[in-house]
Amino acid sequence: MIVRWYRIWKEVVSVGHRFEKPRPAAPHSPESVGQANYPVYSEAAELMQRIKESEGERVFWKIEALRATFFVFAENRLELAKRLSQLEEPANRAKVFGMRNREVLRLFQKDIMRLLHNFLASAFTLIEHTRILTRELYDDQPFYREYQQKTAELFSDSALARFVQGLRNWILHKGLLPVVVQLSDTGTNGELVSSVVLN
Repeated sequence: MIVRWYRIWKEVVSVGHRFEKPRPAAPHSPESVGQANYPVYSEAAELMQRIKESEGERVFWKIEALRATFFVFAENRLELAKRLSQLEEPANRAKVFGMRNREVLRLFQKDIMRLLHNFLASAFTLIEHTRILTRELYDDQPFYREYQQKTAELFSDSALARFVQGLRNWILHKGLLPVVVQLSDTGTNGELVSSVVLN
């Protein structure tokens, strides 16, 4: 896991300079770079330089950065879902709810708060990065109006979207959400059910 995150971080950092607008290449002759005897190499180097400084290259790396943002969001969602599913497993109830395991319960609650914070923050990071990139690439095109219309249709009137945004705003601007881990007999046949509740 650490190796995978390091590779993502290294890739994003290494391409950071590519987000700037391309600058025109300084004119130079093959002789000035010691390539007088290698015309094929000189042409290839010139082509690579033109690609590196092109608008297409800049757009490509912006899209790659958005993919990295989505990766962060998706991994946070998976980690939160995994931790919640661990609580729901009957085999883990004694570990979490046992009278002698109060510290385990407290650590579980703190971890849920951490994962919920990361999930909500990364969700709205993804929204903002997507909105900015879409505006940059399509501002003067019909697709941008279609994008705005569709996002408004899906999210503006969505009670769920407003609820999630409210949670995100609370966590980022007021404090972490108090998480209660509880065990109740609310199953279909009165069986015990483990759940996480926001206070």
